[in-house]
Amino acid sequence: MEGLFHAMNSFQSLTRQLALQADRKILQTEEAAYLRLDLSAHEKAAWSVFALPSGFAFTQIKRFAFTALAFYLILFSITNAQAYTKIAVSSIQTSVQNYESSRPSITATKLDLDPWTGERHVENLLDPQSTALASTTSSEPEDFMPALSIPGSYENRIQIPSLSINAPIIEPSLGLEAVQNGDWESLEGQIHDALTSGVVHFPGTAEPGEKGNAFLTGHSSNVFWEQSAYNTVFALLPKINVGDEILITYNQTDYRYTVTEKKEVSPKDVSVLKQGNEKTLTLVTCTPVGTALRRLIVTASLVE
Repeated sequence: MEGLFHAMNSFQSLTRQLALQADRKILQTEEAAYLRLDLSAHEKAAWSVFALPSGFAFTQIKRFAFTALAFYLILFSITNAQAYTKIAVSSIQTSVQNYESSRPSITATKLDLDPWTGERHVENLLDPQSTALASTTSSEPEDFMPALSIPGSYENRIQIPSLSINAPIIEPSLGLEAVQNGDWESLEGQIHDALTSGVVHFPGTAEPGEKGNAFLTGHSSNVFWEQSAYNTVFALLPKINVGDEILITYNQTDYRYTVTEKKEVSPKDVSVLKQGNEKTLTLVTCTPVGTALRRLIVTASLVE
């Protein structure tokens, strides 16, 4: 302890000596500047005492900030390359589809005159099946039986046709028990692990098709060292529009939802988990893609 006290006293003594030298240097060199509180004069005098060139600290800070920014941009690009590649490809495909749909359609038609009725029939030569389909009647035989309602999948899945999203729905094994016991740390770890296998149904929220708010979450992007086919499952979710369909298969039953709202909220906003009496579906992911600054919330209503 005596050695520590001695070292501390020596350090304080050295600090006082350096401070006195700096003050003495300021008074000797530019007394007028000192009296009018010229900060540049103080800086020059102080650096001369510590034997450092003027502006040294500012230069080092700029160099460190530039290096840190460059390192961050490189790491961000590597981590989110897959997500932004998917977004870019989707944008290109949308542009091509819009261009194709805007082009005037070219059809070859033939007019036939019915010798019995005198009516003219238009036939599309580029679509030989069109006339055949038009000639079919809607009458059904007496023994006709409607097709059985077969679920689209035997596993729980979510599909968003407009975004080409098709992924399994995963239930964390801890489930509602962890929510009731307040074991948030273990539940968060399980949700994190489950996100590598698909879209996660948050425990304690309603099941799809039931009254309440079925809450599903998925990655928009993830760190590159956690390899998964679902790291970017919701990367295109910001492109969803009000009115788009969301198809859910849950417990071997198909449900169809339509999007009613899209918004961004703070990560601390837990009101999005609120249940209620309506049969709703909520999708959530991080936004902007590659960050956790905000949460994108997509709300949809069940189509009975």
